[in-house]
This record gives sequence, C-alpha cells and structure tokens, in this order.
Amino acid sequence: VVRYLWWKAMPLVFAELDGKPSARTAAIQDLFTQAGLPAHTISNVEAAQKTHAAGLPGFAGAVYAADGVQQLAHSPRLIRMFVAAYREALRGLRADGTPITPVSNRLVEWIPQPLLGFALRFFLNTRVAVVGGERHAMAAPDEMKEVADEIQAILDRTHTPSPASSAMNHEI
Repeated sequence: VVRYLWWKAMPLVFAELDGKPSARTAAIQDLFTQAGLPAHTISNVEAAQKTHAAGLPGFAGAVYAADGVQQLAHSPRLIRMFVAAYREALRGLRADGTPITPVSNRLVEWIPQPLLGFALRFFLNTRVAVVGGERHAMAAPDEMKEVADEIQAILDRTHTPSPASSAMNHEI
C-alpha cells in the first residue's frame, strides 16, 4: 500500500544515488505513471534533496511560531521571515556548489517577496500545506532541528549572511 498526497504540481521523483539511469528506476516510475500519478526520474538526487531541505527550517520555524499553517497564513511577518530564510538557504547552497533543482525552486529567489507572500497565504490554507507541511513539521521536530543545523552549517561554511535563518532556527 502506498499512501500518497497527490498534488499535480509536485510529481513523485525517483533516482539512483549515482545519478545514472537504471532499469529499476524506470520500472518504478512506470508503475506510478501507469497508476495515474505523475512521476519522473532525476539525475542529481543530492541537489534535489538539499534544495528541498533548504526550505524546511524557515517553514518549520514559522509553523511552530504561528502554531500551524492556517495561523501562519495570517502572519505577514512570519511569512516574510520564512521567505527570507529560504532565500538565504538557497544562496548558501549555491555558494557551496549545489545546483538549485528543480528549476522551479529558483523562482523563490527572484519573485518579489510581497507577491510570494501573497501566494503563500493562499497555499497555507490548502490541504497540501496541512498534510504535507504542518503535520510533517509537527510530527518531526527532531528532524526539523537536524535539518536546520545542517543548513546552518552550510550557511556558516560559505559565510552566507543568515539573520532570518538564525531567527527561524530559534523557533525550532
């Protein structure tokens, strides 16, 4: 049994650690595609995982500070802090030589903050935000702390200024 929160904009991704295509990953992708779920393989799973992780500390810190995503949707200050922390983490990854992937994550870097904040207010009121974001953050505070520490280590190592990340990390 596979439980999957389906969201058309976020397909399942599969990869081999070495980045090389294999019959195994193709077969797994095929299985999900035939079941009607969007899926594809990627070549740089490490970069994809780091890029995903870059947003977690800011998100988790904001969710904890607001006590949930629906409350966060009504806190422009915390949304700004989340966006700023995510941008800092992406800059740190880039400075560390990690490509930002998938390409759609690069939008966070150049969409004006007010517009991004406006869009996030709507997203935070969705089932995807509750189930895929809030519940994960609330159920895994130790994991969020570990990810925050790892991202902060990258920011420190690359000398990337990170005031928002530091502030959000204190909430975790």
